[in-house]
Amino acid sequence: MKRLLLGLTLVLVSGAVGAQPSVEMDVQKVETEPVPLQSSEYADIWFEVTNKGSSEADPVTVRFLENYPFSVDPDEQTSWTPGSLAPGEEYIYHVEAKVDENAVQGENFLEFETQTGEVSITHRVPVEVRSDSDLLSVSSGQGAQRVPPGGTSEVSLSLDNMAEGQLKNILISADFSEVPLTATGTSTRTISSVEPGDSTEVSYSLGVDESASNGVYNVPLTVEYENEAGSDFTREVTAGVTVGGRPDLQVGFSGSESRLTSGTQSPVTLRLTNQGQGTADFVSMRLQESDIYDVIGSRSVYIGEMEPDDFQTAEFDLYVDWENESVYRSSMQVPVQLEYETGSGNRTVTRTATVPLYNQDDLNRYGGGGGGPPLVPIGVAVVVLAAGGYYWRYRR
Repeated sequence: MKRLLLGLTLVLVSGAVGAQPSVEMDVQKVETEPVPLQSSEYADIWFEVTNKGSSEADPVTVRFLENYPFSVDPDEQTSWTPGSLAPGEEYIYHVEAKVDENAVQGENFLEFETQTGEVSITHRVPVEVRSDSDLLSVSSGQGAQRVPPGGTSEVSLSLDNMAEGQLKNILISADFSEVPLTATGTSTRTISSVEPGDSTEVSYSLGVDESASNGVYNVPLTVEYENEAGSDFTREVTAGVTVGGRPDLQVGFSGSESRLTSGTQSPVTLRLTNQGQGTADFVSMRLQESDIYDVIGSRSVYIGEMEPDDFQTAEFDLYVDWENESVYRSSMQVPVQLEYETGSGNRTVTRTATVPLYNQDDLNRYGGGGGGPPLVPIGVAVVVLAAGGYYWRYRR
């Protein structure tokens, strides 16, 4: 009889243990705005707390846990106390969180804590984070490599839909208030939609102001669009235009104080001309070494700025000497190194000036050298003056 009673007691106890009630809290994402969440923007998050156990949970506290890349403003509610939750009962709550601008693109986790009595559980809820630049890729290209002042340039924009859904109501606005450029027609462009994986192009015909200086000008562009859920996005991009043709600096012989021949020294003037369409800044000239001449004094001259069609002169003192005077030279080549800056960077080029030379036959034919009066006329003048003086004295 005692054994029978003991067996019944064990059965009752085991049945009571098997039917022990349980509390199982669960947290799930209901909805987010936008979809996906965007880096550097605020996100509205709705989440659901459910008691999936077989007994009532009482009391219950729910908390949103700040974890990178999600944070909330100080005045935002992050803790809720529904009181008790019956089995299968659920509550939906809302929190507004900021997504860090440097958030890793892709899957991230929201964290929530539920506490029932002494039991605390952390729930990690996956969400997708994207950057707006990942949704719509915008790249620009300039039709002409360089545009002279007063010219025009075609600038195109390529828009690629990198999202998983359609992007629509795309508006591109250009701001020309700070650049010497104007658009032919309206400064805005609209695109109704771009399907996932597709791309489209828009273009601007830009006029360059006549007074525009050499340089690269970036046109600010604002791109606004919506995703399939109707969330608004904005991107700031630029399109670059290089203004000014390239400068073309040429060097030539301008003159000297005497006719240069072997064994003579004279200041030689070189003429520097900008025959291009662009401005050259911080121009300097430097004469190169030669076996025909020596540079007396400085071989470098700073010129400064040279605009198109501008010219400058520079003087160098040269001593000319070649080894074999029997070899006739009608000219010598004077290499000149030019350094200057343009809107696209520094440049170094070498130009050559042709300077005329004379031999003894040339000097005799032209009446000597030295740049002064010919020798024969001077002698005749001396004789005439002497004769005139003698005659005057004789008459007295």
